Amino acid sequence: MRACEVNGPGEVKEADIGLACGGDYAVIFREEKLVKRVNGCEVAGGLLDEVEL
Repeated sequence: MRACEVNGPGEVKEADIGLACGGDYAVIFREEKLVKRVNGCEVAGGLLDEVEL
């Protein structure tokens, strides 16, 4: 699930993996917990790393 940076934690709380984007970076959540912050150019790779775990 994809969400905005501000509302991301609440919007992705039911998802196994969530992505919240804002500005030049994104944060990746797993089961409501922030697991990674990545630069904009690393979003796809960072998300794929989490999916492959």
